Amino acid sequence: GDRVHGVPGVTKEVLAAVVEEMKDPERGLKLKSRTYLRKSYPECFVGSDFVTWLLQVELPGLPRSMSRSDCVLIGQTLLLDGILEHCVNQHGFRDKNYFYKFRDAGRFRPEAAPSSVEEQLERLFPSASRDQDLWRLV
Repeated sequence: GDRVHGVPGVTKEVLAAVVEEMKDPERGLKLKSRTYLRKSYPECFVGSDFVTWLLQVELPGLPRSMSRSDCVLIGQTLLLDGILEHCVNQHGFRDKNYFYKFRDAGRFRPEAAPSSVEEQLERLFPSASRDQDLWRLV
C-alpha cells in the first residue's frame, strides 16, 4: 500500500511533506559542503543530523512517538525512492556521520513525483522517444 514499510502512519504523502520541509530554507535541513578524505562534497547533510532534525519537526501525519530507528527507515525509504543518495553510493541510510544529498538537487517536487514506470522512464531518459526499445520494456 501507501504506507512506508515499518513506520505506522507514514504514507507517501507524509514523505512528500517531509521532503518539502527538508528543503525549506528556514526550517529545513542545513545543507553545506563537507570534506572527507580530502574530497569535498557540496550541498550535503549528515545522516545523524537528518534523524535529529526529523525527531524535532512537526508535520501532519508524522507520528510524535518515532524512534531514531523509525527515522532511519524513513531516510532509507527516501534513498530507495531515489530522492536522496549517499554521496559516494556506498551505504544505505544510517544514523551516522555519513554524507547524503538530494539526488536531483533542487528539482524534486513532491507533487510531481513520478507515479508510473512510464513517468519514471521519461524523467530518467527525457530525450528517449517512446518508439525506442527502452519503451518496449514498459
